[in-house]
This record gives sequence, structure tokens and C-alpha cells, in this order.
Amino acid sequence: MSPKPAFLLVKPEQQYGKTVLIPQNEVAKALATIAKSKTITPDVLRLATESLGLGLKIVEVSNTDRVRALMYPKANLQATA
Repeated sequence: MSPKPAFLLVKPEQQYGKTVLIPQNEVAKALATIAKSKTITPDVLRLATESLGLGLKIVEVSNTDRVRALMYPKANLQATA
């Protein structure tokens, strides 16, 4: 039985002309901490998925309230566009 993939909730941003991912949940924050950074770079993602074999599902968020509403539909959260 293979383990369930971990979901990384991230918000893409441009910093100094490069795309970085801002962690939005505990799994993403843990990966950034392991990389000794506050953000996740494409290189970190590549190493985590290819070299370490971690099954990661990456979810880009532009509105975290909407994502929470999708993830936890039974909670009384307002989904906004």
C-alpha cells in the first residue's frame, strides 16, 4: 500500500525576478523549514519529488478562504471568488 500524497498549499510570487512559492499550510511550511528557507523554490520541489520520492500534490492558491472551503466543505466557511 503506497502512502497518500501530501498536499502543499502554496502561493506563487515573484521575488527578484524569480518565482518562489509561499507556504500556506503546515506541510509546505515544513518543506521550507527543511530547506532552511521561508519560501519553496522549484529546485526544492524537484529534489523533494524526484530525489526523495515524496508524493506531493501542489495546489496553488490565490484565495486561501476558497481553498479551505473546498477542502473542508462541512465547515461553515464562506467561499469567495
